Amino acid sequence: AYNADSSPNKINLGIGAYRDASGKPIVLKCIKEAEKKIANDPAMNKEYLPVQGLDPFLKVTSQVIFGKQSKALAEKRVAVVQSLSGTGALRIAAEFISMYAPGKPC
Repeated sequence: AYNADSSPNKINLGIGAYRDASGKPIVLKCIKEAEKKIANDPAMNKEYLPVQGLDPFLKVTSQVIFGKQSKALAEKRVAVVQSLSGTGALRIAAEFISMYAPGKPC
């Protein structure tokens, strides 16, 4: 469908990133503005996140997935990690499956 579209304004989202027809990344205006705010805010913590990710994000994510009243969450039976990207998430999932369900295809 992308190749068949003759629009000069089309953007290929199939790879998970905005790129122009020559394959160069397109940086959205909102991203540029956010980068300026972050760069110019001396009070903002710019350290790397912990390996597992940002704790408040992990908590809310698990509540969205399992529900705030989840028995599994209440019993602390849920482990959550934050990944860098979609492919990073797939890699984590594949590693998890290979460790805890060996011999099963992933």
